Amino acid sequence: MCPSNGSGVPFGGFLRVQAKEVKGCVGHFPIGRGLTLKIVIDFAMMRRDDLQKGEFFLGKKKWKVGVTDILLLLVNGIFFVGMRTFLAPCGQQADGHWMVCHWAGEALAGVSAVLFIIAVLHAAVPRAHIKAGLALASIPVSVLAILLPGHLIDLCMMETMRCHTVMQPGVTAISAVTIALLLVDLYRYRKGD
Repeated sequence: MCPSNGSGVPFGGFLRVQAKEVKGCVGHFPIGRGLTLKIVIDFAMMRRDDLQKGEFFLGKKKWKVGVTDILLLLVNGIFFVGMRTFLAPCGQQADGHWMVCHWAGEALAGVSAVLFIIAVLHAAVPRAHIKAGLALASIPVSVLAILLPGHLIDLCMMETMRCHTVMQPGVTAISAVTIALLLVDLYRYRKGD
């Protein structure tokens, strides 16, 4: 059921998609120019009155990226890249075995990826309630990042090793900054849209 006259494609019985940007269709779902992701994000941004009217057209809302959005993206991007570069734990031993802190670094790489994805979603979604929910989800993940190296997963025995001198303090600092930004963000969005 692809549109040819620009009238729109019914989506889920109540959501209509403008056909201007549609290059083709697969079944009932339009494709082209990242439209599928935009449908998911716009569906999450719908208000109750949009559902009651029976239609919701894409491109209706302006997306604003705030200062906290940019700072969260920057800090979590540094964390994500840093876990593979300058914040990485001790390297491989000469005999080919990994140091014990390697597994803390692998876990932190996964945590940093989750925080970065949440930061991207936080910047992409304009609704205050959704931003607050993403901020609330990021706080325990950031606390987990603080607790992983040395508390939940052991680090090397010598206190002078890279995992103790670089990785653990760096992760703690980045996670503390992330938590502070998230608390500021929650305060900013405390009253909704």
